Amino acid sequence: QEEFTWEGLGMVVGGAEVAPLGIRSNRILYYGALIAQDIRKEVHRTLGYTCSAGVAHNKLLAKLGSAMNKPNNQVVFPMDAVEKHLHDLPLGKLRSLGGKLGQRVISQGYETAGQVRSLSLERLRRMVGESAEHIRLVCHGICTEPVRDRGKAKSMLAAKTFRPIREWKEIRYFASLLVKDLAPRVREDLERNERWPTILSIRYTCAAKGSVSRSVKCPQKPSDDLEHNMEETIIQALKNDSQSRPCSGLSIT
Repeated sequence: QEEFTWEGLGMVVGGAEVAPLGIRSNRILYYGALIAQDIRKEVHRTLGYTCSAGVAHNKLLAKLGSAMNKPNNQVVFPMDAVEKHLHDLPLGKLRSLGGKLGQRVISQGYETAGQVRSLSLERLRRMVGESAEHIRLVCHGICTEPVRDRGKAKSMLAAKTFRPIREWKEIRYFASLLVKDLAPRVREDLERNERWPTILSIRYTCAAKGSVSRSVKCPQKPSDDLEHNMEETIIQALKNDSQSRPCSGLSIT
């Protein structure tokens, strides 16, 4: 029989006592925390990166939680901890309230979520108009927006900065590093999304001109020579510019 415990699953906002695992809603968070832990471990195993995670019943609270235990841990945000934790939270830390909308409220002397919660809806409407209901919900930790897939990436980037260098052998070395990073992602994108890039944007930093950008045709059709062709395209773009050296930065998109 499975033993349910928060131990080892990161920080629980408000403490484990506010999230008893006998309650179904908290049990859902428990399984979410297990999944988040597995994802973080797999990211570290395969890529060597650490990451944080927030586990909650909506993306507003999950985003808050993910920032609370960086850089290599996770936070579970049960609903019973929301009122107390958000009470003194600055408005600017809440999703959608870090810009002009939040400043309109702050300029009236209400700087925390708790202070805004003390306002009547009518008073808030006089301050911010039709945005009042949204602000009120956010300050109560309520968010009904679904989590959406971000969709296909519009571009892919690989970049390196280094000490100023003039020798083509050294420049080619850094070009090859970029290509080894980007080419596998291009192939993976072809397999997943059935598309192939048409333009390769090359940006380099040189002493004479600063940052320079060049756009060329991307090597067409996947092949075993993709890495070589991309590398040669980068080098040729720099050789076409007599002032490209010394070079101190290189990126391809």
